[in-house]
Amino acid sequence: HERDVEALDALLGDDGPGSGDAALPSLPIAALADLPAPRRARALRAWARALGLPPLPAAGVDAIDRLLAARRDGDGEFRWSGARVRTWRGRLHAVPPAPQAPAGWTLEWDGRRPLALPGGGSLELEGAEAFDAPLRVHPRRGGERLRLPGRAHSHALKQLLQEAGIPPWQR
Repeated sequence: HERDVEALDALLGDDGPGSGDAALPSLPIAALADLPAPRRARALRAWARALGLPPLPAAGVDAIDRLLAARRDGDGEFRWSGARVRTWRGRLHAVPPAPQAPAGWTLEWDGRRPLALPGGGSLELEGAEAFDAPLRVHPRRGGERLRLPGRAHSHALKQLLQEAGIPPWQR
């Protein structure tokens, strides 16, 4: 087991459990896929254990192996016992459960103070004291557009979030 923990630490690098990073660490798919299958299974189980996830079932190891072998430019996921892992940008990510806003949740926000979001998280305006006019805040529905300062045209919010490197589960 000690060698499996060492292999896991090598995969995690600076993102390891002892790094002090509050974010859930991810694993590089290419390096993970290069491990022999039995060692990869033990490293995946050690990773899940280090993150406090439920024990990874044998079917989960097989499902993750299929994710690792899938197209590198796509993404996929495996769920078990309330836990979830996803591939994205060449890495395997442990994804926390997504907080859900109550049905119909919406709020007006002027940007003067941070806005607490249902289920955790917050929004904070940076670079200005407040908005010229209050905004209507609600969960994404798709199709939202945003006009950035100094630009005459709007951009798809989805595209801006992708360009900023925001993972799909945080958008």
